[in-house]
Amino acid sequence: VELYHNNVKKASTSANGLNLPDNSKLQVGDSQDLQIYHDGSNSIIDDQGTGGLQFKRAGDTILSLTAAGINVADPDGPCLVRITGFEGNDAGIELIADEGDDNGDKYKLASAAGSNNFVIQNNISGSYANKWTLTSDGDVNQTGNLSLIDNKKILIGSGDDLEIYHDLS
Repeated sequence: VELYHNNVKKASTSANGLNLPDNSKLQVGDSQDLQIYHDGSNSIIDDQGTGGLQFKRAGDTILSLTAAGINVADPDGPCLVRITGFEGNDAGIELIADEGDDNGDKYKLASAAGSNNFVIQNNISGSYANKWTLTSDGDVNQTGNLSLIDNKKILIGSGDDLEIYHDLS
């Protein structure tokens, strides 16, 4: 079966299914806000709707693309990865492990676009605060204590000529 519009073939069927030529779009929705097509070089899924684009498995959303970023979740296990940042914005990965009280459950690994610093942040009170920063010059800034187990050393100097450690005595 072949489908024509203005005497131009737009689709056909075969034993393998529905065939669409390059740049012909499968458009879904009242406003055709979901489009799937091939432009001759790239395969494109174009979501132009107001909500996010979701991929589901057994009714559960496992991948969601929204204005806030990319969310990956596994209903069979505790996991969420969110990656954001385009055109001069920060890029980060947010790790969430909620044990129920919502205090300190969120950590973010981020690359700060303005400074090129790498930061580890924690969200305790509704906003993120830097806990550890590695600057583009190699400097490390840390809030809080640095704890090492016994017999582990802090080595300072190009020849490690200054050692700070506790040896159990």
